[in-house]
Amino acid sequence: MNTDLACAGAEALLQRCEGIGAVTAAKICRGWAAGRGTRDSVKFLHDLGLTMAQAQQVCIRQTLLN
Repeated sequence: MNTDLACAGAEALLQRCEGIGAVTAAKICRGWAAGRGTRDSVKFLHDLGLTMAQAQQVCIRQTLLN
């Protein structure tokens, strides 16, 4: 099963959950897509040897600087 909320059909799958309608499903998918760059950056830094906490701090500080 593909767990990527940016994939086609993700909104329909989310709507199958009780309490999640079309509007909420769309918001969840947009939020997931917006955070993709940060998730990819943290994973890249972690793969280079930083701890997850260090990688997250780098991304947070970089975001604050821009």
